[in-house]
Amino acid sequence: MKDHNPPAPADTTHKTDPAVRELVLSAQAGSREAYLTLLSKYRPLLESSVARFGAFEMTDQERADMWEEAERVFLGAVSTYDTDQEGVDLGLYAKICLRNGLVSEWRHMRSRRRVATLPLAE
Repeated sequence: MKDHNPPAPADTTHKTDPAVRELVLSAQAGSREAYLTLLSKYRPLLESSVARFGAFEMTDQERADMWEEAERVFLGAVSTYDTDQEGVDLGLYAKICLRNGLVSEWRHMRSRRRVATLPLAE
């Protein structure tokens, strides 16, 4: 006779790698070296996040601003990440922060463009 019990659901909980957790805690305590290690590890995430805006026409300065914003947002994500939180690892948390931060930066850039193209009042 076949067993009619459904299989147990797979564990889909995202857990932060213990090594990453220690780096985050060190970075939160002020270790520049730990932060730079995290930045290096998650650089592909920053690259892909910034690349999402590559289809839009940007000046070299705007591209540099997007990179600067990505690094600032990543620093904020590392600083505010709750290492005891279950269900969201640092990569997912940083990805969400980057998406939100870069969309805001893009909107800010577009508004600066509109203001720069307004005719001057006489």
